[in-house]
Amino acid sequence: MKHALFPFSVRSASARTAAARSAFIRYIRACASVLLSAALISCRPVPDAGGDTEITLVTYNAQTFFDSVTEGSEFREFRKADWNEGLYRTRLERLAGTLSAAAAIPDTEEKPAASGLTEFLQSLRRFAAAGRKLPDIAVLQEIENEEVLRDLTAFLPVPDFYPHILFVPAGKGSAFSTGILSVFPVASCTIHSIQDKSGVSLRPAAEVLLETGSGPLVLFAVHWKSKSGNNGSRGIRAAQEEVLAARIRVLQRMKPDVPFLVCGDFNQQPEEFTQLRSLRCAWDFLPAGAGTYFWRGNWEKIDNIFVSAHFTPGLESGANRFRIAGDGGLQDRDGAPYAFRIHTGQGFSDHLPLVFRFRYTTPQPSEARKPAALPNSTASSLSSGKPSVPIRANSFS
Repeated sequence: MKHALFPFSVRSASARTAAARSAFIRYIRACASVLLSAALISCRPVPDAGGDTEITLVTYNAQTFFDSVTEGSEFREFRKADWNEGLYRTRLERLAGTLSAAAAIPDTEEKPAASGLTEFLQSLRRFAAAGRKLPDIAVLQEIENEEVLRDLTAFLPVPDFYPHILFVPAGKGSAFSTGILSVFPVASCTIHSIQDKSGVSLRPAAEVLLETGSGPLVLFAVHWKSKSGNNGSRGIRAAQEEVLAARIRVLQRMKPDVPFLVCGDFNQQPEEFTQLRSLRCAWDFLPAGAGTYFWRGNWEKIDNIFVSAHFTPGLESGANRFRIAGDGGLQDRDGAPYAFRIHTGQGFSDHLPLVFRFRYTTPQPSEARKPAALPNSTASSLSSGKPSVPIRANSFS
């Protein structure tokens, strides 16, 4: 069956039965609890090595993005008749359009209409027809599995735009995880994980080494413990920050010339960080009253992008820029994120995308900047989990 807008199809539930797919997922999770799958799905060229490369990165919590096949691990409302293949396809179309809209350059490119969902979707179709650019790197939280990422590519304005699809398999008891779409080759992938006192694995940090046209770039992608329903969540996030900061210290010491970015949904405000405070972040450069998540009448800055010192001069000069992609239908009539509601089929996500557009100039050893020193690791109420493990990248067409 062909989609009305994009001439690519999502594999139907009948084509991949629940029983067969359940067995496959059980196998993957059993033998690859810390494996990252990397799918090579095209041969899109990377810019020539050296020189200056303009890169756009988007981090976005897509809000409980499940596929249409029931596995039993989904949230309860996604295991009922309200959730179906049609709604799944609709969400894929909206997510594809959101990524395209997020990549638009403010004030120089057309942005989606702001007068409602219908007009917004119409403008997304114009984006698709014009072959609008997509982010070079998209980091998506709350994705159920790799199938969602692969299905998403069928709805993109340029379906083969991302040669590299990375998915961090969800841990035991977790309904979703983080996915990364990249135009740049993946040189290596590592997962840094921790465990709580009972031995339960918490959401890990994924460390990805990308080979851009101008040199290597390290990307850390995270989704930390939320504040809801657990009084001990602060300690869990502190432990997650500790693991991340320790790895950054190693990177700064061993490879000071390699720039890095840390992005994702941290589920805490900028002032709540302890060990990452010495790094510049998106909220140092965005308006004070802005946010990406709206909670009890207030904007929160829980989505974030931290940058290494390599990008600071560009941020101070305006050559590198952060922005919140809150254009058009991504916000409701009150200005809050237009959250997806399964009972109506309306909305996008309860978060807004956070965008970083930057220029990456090939670093020279003589230009190495002294990194901002992260504080030493502090005691945590959680124990270290499995050691950081290099990930085998499986390539297939």
